[in-house]
Amino acid sequence: MKNTHYPLTILALLALVLVSKLAFAAAEPCNNSSNGQIAIENGQLTCQLGIHEPLKDEIGQIVQAIGVNANINYKMIDLFSQLSANPNQVALPRPQSVVITLSIGGQKLPITLDVNPRYDVRSSGSVCDLSIADFSIGISNLKSEYLPAWLATGLENYLNKEPKVKDKAIAKGQEVLPKIKEFFHCS
Repeated sequence: MKNTHYPLTILALLALVLVSKLAFAAAEPCNNSSNGQIAIENGQLTCQLGIHEPLKDEIGQIVQAIGVNANINYKMIDLFSQLSANPNQVALPRPQSVVITLSIGGQKLPITLDVNPRYDVRSSGSVCDLSIADFSIGISNLKSEYLPAWLATGLENYLNKEPKVKDKAIAKGQEVLPKIKEFFHCS
């Protein structure tokens, strides 16, 4: 399957699979905590995603399964520093690597990408009144030896604008806000 160029219809389906699974991953439980929520331990926010899901609908005839692996880490002190410098935005300090593996015809098609999510927030300068206003996923460096560069760039642009990913990530962020406020001893 190496260096095979897929027809555009199959690649368009891949784009839809990636969008739906990135949205799913944004709402998926974290494997490193007992309750599946993002954990804050030793001043570090962590979430390890390890999703492997068989696909059964029409897309499942082409793509049998998808896996998403990511290890999100963020030091809470960085949040405080960022809010001090820019009270309207919170982003991970560096891009996080994500590996998406599609199973097609018994073979694995790995796709790597970097995600640098950024939350636009509202705050009067205090972590305690922090609320989420918007979200940007910040996908870059989407690569696969099976995708031509022009298609990888197109997928990257498409995923960065996809509202499903944004909506799920905002919902996940809303879940985490109380833990962040608790960490900073907000009442």
